[in-house]
Amino acid sequence: MIIPRNDKPYFYPPFFDISCFWQESTGLSHKIRVYIPFETTMTFTPFLGVMVNRKQFEYFTIEDNPMRKPNAKLLSDEDAESVIAWIKLNRVALLQHWYQEIGTGTLCFSLKKI
Repeated sequence: MIIPRNDKPYFYPPFFDISCFWQESTGLSHKIRVYIPFETTMTFTPFLGVMVNRKQFEYFTIEDNPMRKPNAKLLSDEDAESVIAWIKLNRVALLQHWYQEIGTGTLCFSLKKI
């Protein structure tokens, strides 16, 4: 898996609406940002961001085998593995939210803590 993919453009905000989930609700060591694309005529690789500090994020795909954005090493390998496990645990709800099949409120109650 490589991001960006030619068949699925990979963009950063402001092309997306953002929902934030704090460590207490995810069980992870960092804040999570879940995105929804504004532009529905383009195909994007579903992804989420992990806030490393106020200005730096590491991005992961939302798929069966989540991957880190290439060349991103802001998180420790242990933290990255935890994020990947959390994505796998919540993949169905995250993808439903990405494709706007469920709203943010439903997502909040659907997400499981790691």
